[in-house]
Amino acid sequence: MRGRMLLAALYCLLWSFQASVGQFPRACASSKNLMEKECCPNWRGDRSPCGQLSGRGSCQDVILSNAPSGPQFPFAGVDDRESWPSVFYNRTCQCFGNFMGFNCGDCKFGFGGRNCTERRLLVRRSIFDLSVPEKNKFLAYLTLAKHTTSPDYVIPIGTYGQMNNGSKPMFKDITIYDLFVWMHYYASRDTLLGGSEVWKNIDFAHEAPGFLPWHRVFLLLWEQEIQKLTGDENFTIPYWDWRDAENCDVCTDEYIGGRNPANPNLISPASVFSSWQIVCSRLDDYNSRQALCNGTPEGPLLRNPGNHDKARTPRLPSSEDVEFCLNLIHYDSGPMDKTANFSFRNTLEGFASPLTGIADAFRSSMHNGLHIYMNGTISQVQGSANDPLFLLHHAFVDRAEIRTPCVSVGFQEVEVGFCSFVCSSWRALLCSQQDVQYLFPQLLSAPLACWKVFLNSGSEGIIPLKKFIQKPMHPLVTTGTSIWFPLYLSTEMVISLFHPEIWAMTIATYKNQIQSFFKITLSPT
Repeated sequence: MRGRMLLAALYCLLWSFQASVGQFPRACASSKNLMEKECCPNWRGDRSPCGQLSGRGSCQDVILSNAPSGPQFPFAGVDDRESWPSVFYNRTCQCFGNFMGFNCGDCKFGFGGRNCTERRLLVRRSIFDLSVPEKNKFLAYLTLAKHTTSPDYVIPIGTYGQMNNGSKPMFKDITIYDLFVWMHYYASRDTLLGGSEVWKNIDFAHEAPGFLPWHRVFLLLWEQEIQKLTGDENFTIPYWDWRDAENCDVCTDEYIGGRNPANPNLISPASVFSSWQIVCSRLDDYNSRQALCNGTPEGPLLRNPGNHDKARTPRLPSSEDVEFCLNLIHYDSGPMDKTANFSFRNTLEGFASPLTGIADAFRSSMHNGLHIYMNGTISQVQGSANDPLFLLHHAFVDRAEIRTPCVSVGFQEVEVGFCSFVCSSWRALLCSQQDVQYLFPQLLSAPLACWKVFLNSGSEGIIPLKKFIQKPMHPLVTTGTSIWFPLYLSTEMVISLFHPEIWAMTIATYKNQIQSFFKITLSPT
């Protein structure tokens, strides 16, 4: 969070999810793996590393960025997360085509089937639109994940140095739900400098351009793990639309737990969440011991919505706040940290005013404001994912990023779902490859109505595409042939057409492809 934390590191952290998904695969937690610095497990389908015999991927050297660090982190070689994941592994599975995962055993987001060739569109819905059986199933899935040990991943309970450079592995089992709590903690924790010294001006998931794409991938991975746990491949996280809410209307025993009448800081005993134990919430204790969170239970889930610092967060966000944010034309600006002005990311994150776009160190609004309003476990950054409200909240933040301009037109839900992917392409400046791979298969079959909404959305970045989009029967659209996406090499180029800032960043790299795209696709017929 703190400052500009080298964009390359943020980007590498996003990419590390594709390489290792849960960060530390159980299959790579041995001293042999750590000493050899290689994480290329066998895919169970053919028992070859990275599924190489089946053409899923191969074991390759990790390619790191050589971009310099920002001035906010004046160190090198002191944090295991630097140049991720090279401190632990410098050879990992690099997956081909639509495959992903630490052993290339999963499908990239938006694909399914035995060989990951089936395009899939999953739409997140408001939690209030779920039927009673659907809502109960969601709550049951949360409970199951909270009490099921992850079969694929473990967490380190010591730094690489404390592991004697890998010769003494220090890993521990953790449940699937708590794995993601730990991941959020690990990305946000302070740097341990030795003795009693720590460096707090660092965060790989907040207060920088990576905030939105990092949390998007986090949610997609969470959904993927629940799908594998339950066998429900259609599972998605519901969202809570908190615009104009006067209170926490999901904080009831019917949903994520009401207030305990005997202690307003606790969850109602009528809710299953009253028995939940939290992890990774005692940052000061870890820092004082120069230790990592080890997943040990640390007490009950706390939440006392509305009894917060009202001077810092006077109210929950309004529809007008969201609209103002969405009308900001720059994804990020200036120092690209919490002091950025007129920044879409910084305003949506909540460090800049949704009334003016000016950074305000004394107020927390939008995303941050919701965390503060809940006045409990979710209000502390590192341990916030302990509260299941975190999922509902961030699913809506993700929706606010990519869907609000389309939702307002009132199409059917599935069309709005397609439309959301269209909008995301010009909203997410730091769009990860997973987003791109998830997005473009949907564009080939998106309803023309959604394209029309997008074309009328006022974004100057899509003007060059009007001629093409308004010809829905173009053979490249109807067939989705390799001419359109040859080996996905042109996806970054195509996405650059949707936002002028992305266009400027990519035109040099993809000049030949762009010229070819215009010649083949946009030529009058």
